[in-house]
Amino acid sequence: MAFLSEAAVEQALLDQLCALNYSIEREEDIGPDGHR
Repeated sequence: MAFLSEAAVEQALLDQLCALNYSIEREEDIGPDGHR
């Protein structure tokens, strides 16, 4: 039986979104105490 982790699913989705020209921001950058 294959194991599929949440991290693997998240990374696959982020890769697909990047391929569609979406930009991905880190939580540390966009959170209430972030740099923006």
